[in-house]
Amino acid sequence: MQPVLALLPPFLARLISLTAAALPSKAKDLLAVPVSRNSRGSFAHDVTTKSFFCQPHQLPAVLELYRTEGPRLDAASSGQGFSECETILSKKDRPRILALYTKGDMWAPIEHSRRLRGLLSQKDEVIDLSADVAVDVKLGAPGHSFVLSREHSKCVAGVVAASLARNTAGSGTGRNR
Repeated sequence: MQPVLALLPPFLARLISLTAAALPSKAKDLLAVPVSRNSRGSFAHDVTTKSFFCQPHQLPAVLELYRTEGPRLDAASSGQGFSECETILSKKDRPRILALYTKGDMWAPIEHSRRLRGLLSQKDEVIDLSADVAVDVKLGAPGHSFVLSREHSKCVAGVVAASLARNTAGSGTGRNR
């Protein structure tokens, strides 16, 4: 669905967005189910309703992001992906990096973590959320859209807090899991 949407001309995306924003609340509520791929009452459904169906700038902005950043994130393309970051990552005075990966993430596949690890220093940390002990086994590993799940957001916040605590505890070195 994403590649097809990316082909929409900007004026058509804007027209769809304005039309969606003008719909009655009940229609927005119904349409948000297939768009969010979640049932009514879920956090993802609520976010979809309040963003894409109420803020007409959302769809055109997301499509523009997909059109412009998608090709730049392709690590297989020469001069793209991680190679764009090598100069920044090699600087001694840059901030510490915490990279979070998880199984099945189409935007940041775990395979990319191996390449990123080779560019990072000892102070940085790469965590596979699908293997992290802090992640609730009953919930399963958080996906790229973990921010749409309160429960997953709490787990990820715990992982980030633990990483910050390790870093400020004096060790100054990260870990790679």
